[in-house]
Formats: sequence, C-alpha cells, structure tokens
Amino acid sequence: MTKQSDLMARWQNGVVLKRDVFSTIERGRFRTDRGEVDAVLRRLDEVPWWSAPLAKILFNREKRALAAAGGLGIATPLLAATSGALVRGWIDGVALHIAKPHGDLAY
Repeated sequence: MTKQSDLMARWQNGVVLKRDVFSTIERGRFRTDRGEVDAVLRRLDEVPWWSAPLAKILFNREKRALAAAGGLGIATPLLAATSGALVRGWIDGVALHIAKPHGDLAY
C-alpha cells in the first residue's frame, strides 16, 4: 500500500468535483510510472467524525471494486490507494444529471 505522502506528492490539484460528509472528490493529474494522466482523487481527511465510520466502509468498498474491475478492463483503473485516499482514472464525458438521456430504456 502506498503512503499518503507519496500519493499526494504525485497528485496535481485540479478542481473539486464534490465535497460532502463522505469524502472530497477532486479532478486533477496523477504522475504514474508511464507519465501524467487525468485522474480523480477521493479523500477522507475532511469528513466529520460522525460520518467517518460509514465513509470508511463506502471508501473501502469502492477501493475493492476498482481493484477487482481494473483487471477486467470494465472500470477506470485504480492508480494508487492508501487507507484514506485513492486515485482512479478519469473518463471524459458529460455528467448524467446534466446530459439527462431520454428515451433510452436501459438508462
């Protein structure tokens, strides 16, 4: 597992996408062994004490899912993880709450 300071040294801040009682999610750039890539950082360092237990459960669930799905090529790759932060790949597109697809029964 990566240390938090090592992970943050490879992270370049971009923009905060979401901040709530479960985590802070930022878009930015992450330096990998192959170069810099667009990425998303999820951090738990600013969650309130009362939501921290559930936030940690949700965080660990996402980390396990990304690690499992990454090998299958069906999700963004998990680029790095610590006990309180993870970095995953970024997929460019329009958020569903903005795109509002209509007429697609699968949606």
